[in-house]
Amino acid sequence: MNISRANRGLFTVFFRMLANLELKKLLSIMRRIEFSDKTFAIDEIKASGPGGSFIDREHTVKHFRKELWFPELLDRQYFQQWLENGALSMEERCRIRKEDIIGTHEPEPVPRELERALGQIVKDSKRQLL
Repeated sequence: MNISRANRGLFTVFFRMLANLELKKLLSIMRRIEFSDKTFAIDEIKASGPGGSFIDREHTVKHFRKELWFPELLDRQYFQQWLENGALSMEERCRIRKEDIIGTHEPEPVPRELERALGQIVKDSKRQLL
């Protein structure tokens, strides 16, 4: 296996991980959506009437923010806007996000106790395997 093929494989894994994380966020929001007369606001719809607006209703103010979701990778732009902004594919957005993570992530130091315990596990494993 050559280096470029290995890198492509690593990118595919990272791409899938980022895409799956984005979908997990979406699914977690979908799971907590409550389907009831209260959340569907049937009384509010009736009170607003045909052509009425819900934006200024107390019910909307109280409930709309918990239903919002702003994806980091999935694209919600209109097609023309997407084209004007460079028409980035999901893969390209994941690549940009990956570079951002790699460039800015600061790992927390491993506590000395844990480092010693892991070192002992490696040492014991080597002894058993060799």
